[in-house]
Amino acid sequence: MKISYNWLKDYIKFDNSSEEISDILTNTGLEVEKCSPRFKDVDSFKKLIIGKITSIEPHPNADKLKITKVDIGTNVLNIICGANNIKKHDFVVVAICGVTLINLDGEILNIKKTKIRGEFSEGMLCSEFEIGLGYSNSGVITLSKKNDIKVGQLVWDYFDLKQDYIYEIGLTPNRTDAFGHIGCARDILAVLNLSKNKTKLNIPELKFKVDNNDLPFSISIDTPKLCPRYCAITLQNVQIEESPYWLKQKLISIGVKPINNIVDITNFVLFETGSPLHAFDYDKIDSKSIFVGNQTNFSKFTKLTGGNIDLHNDDLLIYDKKEPLCLAGVIGGSSSSISSQTKNIFLESAFFSPNTIRKTSKRHGVLTDSSYRYERGVDIDNCLFALKRASTLIKMITNANISSDIYDYYENKNNHINIISFSHSRLTKLLGYEIDLLKTKDILTDLGFDIISLNKKSEFKLKVPNYRYDVTREIDVFEEVLRIYGYNNIPKSNKVSFPLNSSVSSYKNYDLKNKVSDSLRNSSFFEIKNNSLVSYDLLKKINTDNNLVKILNASSNDLNVLRNNLFLGGLESIKYNLNRQNKNLRFFEFGNIYFSENENYIQKMKLALFLCGNSSSESWVGKTYKMDIFWAKGFVMKLFKHINIELNSEIKNDSIWGEYLSFFSSENEIVSLKNIPLNILNLFGIKDNVVFVDFNWEEFVKYSDSDKIRFTQIPKFPIVRRDLSLLIDKDILFEDLRREAFSYSKKLLCDVVIFDSFYSKELGDKKSYALGFIFQNPSRTLTDKVVNLEIKKIFMALKDKFNVDLRDGELP
Repeated sequence: MKISYNWLKDYIKFDNSSEEISDILTNTGLEVEKCSPRFKDVDSFKKLIIGKITSIEPHPNADKLKITKVDIGTNVLNIICGANNIKKHDFVVVAICGVTLINLDGEILNIKKTKIRGEFSEGMLCSEFEIGLGYSNSGVITLSKKNDIKVGQLVWDYFDLKQDYIYEIGLTPNRTDAFGHIGCARDILAVLNLSKNKTKLNIPELKFKVDNNDLPFSISIDTPKLCPRYCAITLQNVQIEESPYWLKQKLISIGVKPINNIVDITNFVLFETGSPLHAFDYDKIDSKSIFVGNQTNFSKFTKLTGGNIDLHNDDLLIYDKKEPLCLAGVIGGSSSSISSQTKNIFLESAFFSPNTIRKTSKRHGVLTDSSYRYERGVDIDNCLFALKRASTLIKMITNANISSDIYDYYENKNNHINIISFSHSRLTKLLGYEIDLLKTKDILTDLGFDIISLNKKSEFKLKVPNYRYDVTREIDVFEEVLRIYGYNNIPKSNKVSFPLNSSVSSYKNYDLKNKVSDSLRNSSFFEIKNNSLVSYDLLKKINTDNNLVKILNASSNDLNVLRNNLFLGGLESIKYNLNRQNKNLRFFEFGNIYFSENENYIQKMKLALFLCGNSSSESWVGKTYKMDIFWAKGFVMKLFKHINIELNSEIKNDSIWGEYLSFFSSENEIVSLKNIPLNILNLFGIKDNVVFVDFNWEEFVKYSDSDKIRFTQIPKFPIVRRDLSLLIDKDILFEDLRREAFSYSKKLLCDVVIFDSFYSKELGDKKSYALGFIFQNPSRTLTDKVVNLEIKKIFMALKDKFNVDLRDGELP
């Protein structure tokens, strides 16, 4: 939102610099993101002078150009011009050689003597746009022949211009009170009154008077909850024309293009007070009857900017007996819009339900200055003032008559009164510092709070102004006092106090997350963060669209549900990198997934790993290997060992994923390792295999034991190894063999490794595993007799349970 430094001075007297006002606005919560001078180069602008055209001749070598003689007081210049709106004796704006022009788009043009089609031009006749004074660029500026106009006079002096500064404010959604210049001035006033003599906000005085009742109308509010206040009035004999200079310059200064006097006045009041208004052509309203509500009889609505809208039953409309006139709070219709032929107008100022306006605006993709304000909540008490302000301006500028009494519908006015109790002693206790009671009282008064009572214990009872929707609790009042008093003015304390987190589980979760992240980064994984919003259509294609949490009025069809998995975001990251020739990828992501269950919304934390490509880059040193599910298992086992967790594993089957490896404890699956199916990879255009590791983080935290450090002394005695080549069934896992071996040799067996596997047609339903069994006794050297006995015992156990056979050799 843009605010003008000079415009603020209409409501409050101050001599502070633009930088000081910028600091005040930012410190009070209206963050100034940018402060720019209205005129980029004042020195060059002050070199623009008024000239008088003494002659106009056609250019001998160009049909569309003219050669003008322009008297600038000191001499007569030869200037070539292509504008069609000039004639002899016109007063024009002249940029002489050496002047730098900066137009409204910020483009720079240096004026110099130039030869155009064989003729010299010694300057330039300027349009409003070219000198940054307005949007008109269809012709040069021709000045009215006022008595005080002089040839050679500075344009800066003629227009009585002053440098202005434009603040671009990053307005937070709660600060609806600062939608207009008056709201911003109120904050500045409250700050300045702390250190200067007390001044008051200069609210424009309204000289409102009804002239006649020649333009009657009737209004019916069908949905009071959606439109709790509606004010309206009619004006007669309006002259639609260009706005006066001062009004156009106000709007241009904040980047609003002038249209005509009526539209410009409604825009002016909008940016002055923050209250939107809308003007209708009174003569185009059927039967002079206005209805406000939802209407199912109409299916189409034509916007005043052109284009049709398919109406929804929940849209709030302003309509007559024939057609919709306005999409309430969003945009007007072409059928009742103001035109150059308009003579009588119907003017409205209303308060519409913010939720309804927001849904309508999002539903139809129409965002306007009005909808921006209505959907956040405007001041319901300001509707009448805004209407009177606009009416008096229209009457003053267009010589119109106010031709009806004001219609003012205000449903349940008392429901909009907000009373809050506020204790000055509690504020002091919270701050650890006492702000003077009188200063606190002055701050609240300057901000518009009505002090109903104040007792001896310094306890206030406050009536909150309706333009402060966000002030609902005592702590909100504390914040109001603090932001005006200044957080920087609270002295530093000599001690620091902070609450201790008594939740052991939250600390364990945080600590474990850091340990796992460090371990993964040390294994060349990169952390990624993806959007929690995904596409419903995409989830439907992969049959994971059950129990979704859908977004109402989503900003995009690609972001209309909360994710119920992490792999879609991971695949987007992989696709992005593969498209940029980054082929060997290891990613991990911590994030929440969301789903509904028994009409409740559930949120769960997950950890996901993604592996794609080779284990390393190409090198002359050795081969590279594709990272598959076994590589992923290696990283998972490393994590298990790092945080002291032991889980069982098994192969499972799923309709979407097919076979995958599952680690579990009791009946809960903790980790699953899966190959992303080809049909899902095709949706992302990924041709390489991608391994997805899914951690149920909340369960993982429960079973982890990372706080306990386990260690053993380095053994003094050597290890002994025995290798067996076994013939086994294809469905038997190495992990099953390993677990069974340890169950029969708990004291001496240290490790079991697989160093070869073999498959062939000759083996049929069998496969061959070459296993290495490593033994060690921490207290003595193992003899062959003891080791041979252990290996026989292990082999017999494997044979009994899995029906294994020796493929080669024999037992020792």
